[in-house]
Amino acid sequence: MTNINYLPSQNKDRNGTCSGIYCHSNGSPDGRGTVSGTPTWGGSVTCTGCHGGNSDTSSMSPRHDKHAGDYQYQCDKCHSATVTGSTAISDRNRHVDGQKDVALKEGGSFGDSTKQCTNTYCHSNALGRQGFRTPAWNEAGPYKCFYCHKGLTSDSTAANCAEIGGVWDSEHGACTPFVNISTNAHAKHVGPQWIRKYPCSYCHNQTVDATGSIKDMTRHADGSKQVVIDSQWAIDGRPAPSYNSDSKICSNVYCHSDGTANPLDEEVKQPNWPNKDGHVAMPAMATPLPEHATPPAVTTVLPTTAEPGRSIPAGPQVRNGVLRCPYSAMKDLVK
Repeated sequence: MTNINYLPSQNKDRNGTCSGIYCHSNGSPDGRGTVSGTPTWGGSVTCTGCHGGNSDTSSMSPRHDKHAGDYQYQCDKCHSATVTGSTAISDRNRHVDGQKDVALKEGGSFGDSTKQCTNTYCHSNALGRQGFRTPAWNEAGPYKCFYCHKGLTSDSTAANCAEIGGVWDSEHGACTPFVNISTNAHAKHVGPQWIRKYPCSYCHNQTVDATGSIKDMTRHADGSKQVVIDSQWAIDGRPAPSYNSDSKICSNVYCHSDGTANPLDEEVKQPNWPNKDGHVAMPAMATPLPEHATPPAVTTVLPTTAEPGRSIPAGPQVRNGVLRCPYSAMKDLVK
């Protein structure tokens, strides 16, 4: 027998180290090389001693960077049969077994050959339907909003329509099915066939910026509808605009008022966000006018007198860089 003095009966102060072995490596992740730790016999080691923790962005696969780093998901979100949380091994038979044991905590499945997740909330339209495209774990990205829950008004292009296998209507500049988000009342707010074409940041101001880029990953794909209305839609002298997630009602939002400087309570509407899944036929669009044709006249009657204690703008105003019109003017223009 070699190294007889290393036996516990001969030497209780063992301090040898292991190196270059799989069981103390980062698990040979897709997209990154194998790196091994060098633990000392008799010592202790945590997760980060071998393959990094849930926020590691160097030793794990690049997709871990996004899921565990940017989104701060706990390890058991995707490895629920192996660990609890991100620091406790729950089944040692599944840990360091040479396999990537993926078991999704919140439902869905992972294909070992395709490396794709299916029927998961985090790649769904957030209403129980699978997105247009399911990303693969070994893909580099980038990924687009409309892959999961459809996207911005600007995403409605012929190229994006072709990518989802849709039919592009060049006359009206729209795709069937929609590329832009269309669930509930989204179609009326961001649809290319409507006048508004609002950016996502108007109603999800703490989640995305004005360009539609995610600015807080922890508020995205977290299982909640994070509605925070942009402060630019506040009405002077009234509480901040808000949304009640239980009643699904917006309150004190300028774009649902009559457009006056100090509207009465009954003239600040509180619309209810409808419960529709967005899988509806595209509404009919008017045929464009021939080139150089004269558009039909639009008669708009603006209020000429104000009730006591109120003031009425003379016409359209620009506030915070946004063109705004009194409701009495807008109601005939925006249906």
